[in-house]
Amino acid sequence: MFPEIFKTRFLPAKNKLYRFAYFFLKDQDEASDVVQEVLLKAWDYRESWHKVKNAEAWCMTMTRNLALDRIKAAGRSSESLDTVMWVSAGGDSPFDVTERSDSFARVGHLMEKLPERQAEAVRLRDIEGFTYEEISEIMKIDLGQVKINLHRARKFLRENLLKINEYGLESAGKATS
Repeated sequence: MFPEIFKTRFLPAKNKLYRFAYFFLKDQDEASDVVQEVLLKAWDYRESWHKVKNAEAWCMTMTRNLALDRIKAAGRSSESLDTVMWVSAGGDSPFDVTERSDSFARVGHLMEKLPERQAEAVRLRDIEGFTYEEISEIMKIDLGQVKINLHRARKFLRENLLKINEYGLESAGKATS
């Protein structure tokens, strides 16, 4: 019974957990270690799985906490969001592929200038697809703060992308908290 539940509720989230751990750690091996540790902890908690409402959000919270613990233990600050590249559909021209790649690079560069909380909220919502409630649970902040972080981050990204696209300006400063 437990192995089947584990396979259906916890294992499908392992790729999201890895991407999220990598977001903080910027190291493939460390991110893999964190995911493995999270899945082991989830397995050890199997007698109490009935208490977990959302297994994926619960695992994401553990991933975040373990990654931040590793960063603190190593005495370094967490780095910013890596650029997310989407696989091109088969019919795109080389120009379209290059243009999309440049756009993602610009967004990644701008996201590096966001405060950590805002970048994390954008990643969870717009890249990983979590609900506001799940983000609130993962980040351990209230729902209103999630919405504020997302609004400020999106506003900063939108304004600076418009400047870059319209005027070729890439001198965007740091976003405000």
